[in-house]
Amino acid sequence: MHKSHGRDKEHVFRVRFQSKDQKTPVEVVVRSISSSEFLGLVCLEGFVFSDHSKQVILPSEDETRKRFEKINKLYIPYHNIIFIEEFKQEETDFKTISLLKDVLPQDHN
Repeated sequence: MHKSHGRDKEHVFRVRFQSKDQKTPVEVVVRSISSSEFLGLVCLEGFVFSDHSKQVILPSEDETRKRFEKINKLYIPYHNIIFIEEFKQEETDFKTISLLKDVLPQDHN
């Protein structure tokens, strides 16, 4: 696995992994993935979480934040990785989602 340090800050990685003792996979978004100096492990760092101030917080996001917000680096075995996606990080404007238009408060400028 190649080092991903130095990529532009708009690109991030979504990593889904599962340990044998977990019932459901864990999904995190990180800025960097690299091979580890520890044989057979991948290093995830630069965790990215959704904005605390947004009005819609998914329970899974909140759970992930609580679990990983104080972690600098996470080392996981290669064989626990289900997938890795690289994507350009973009903010979601919840006011454009038709289902939520009637629920969210409107700006009255």
